[in-house]
Amino acid sequence: NLELPKYASIKNPGSAIYVNESYVGISGVFVYNYGGGSFTAWEAACPNHLPDNDCRSMNLSSPIVTCACDDFKYDLLTGGALADHKDDKKYYPLQAYHVKYSASTNVITISN
Repeated sequence: NLELPKYASIKNPGSAIYVNESYVGISGVFVYNYGGGSFTAWEAACPNHLPDNDCRSMNLSSPIVTCACDDFKYDLLTGGALADHKDDKKYYPLQAYHVKYSASTNVITISN
């Protein structure tokens, strides 16, 4: 519910928030406001680390999130990695969630 004070900062286009509730995602989600009632939601666990790995947290600096352990950067607009790493490893994009916004209730629903 975007009327709640803890979500007030996501009302502005180009802004993002970290939602860390026990019932949301593996490590929470990042929600990004494109503007015009369009939002995206991405898993907050670093996609290049296993879910049970201690090195899965990410830091938000909208519109960029950075893996806390290896500094890989991801774009909240596309979910893609921002750097082309020149090694033999595979780098995964952020995991997307389905987002539905109701302007009449001012509520965002996130699901998979």
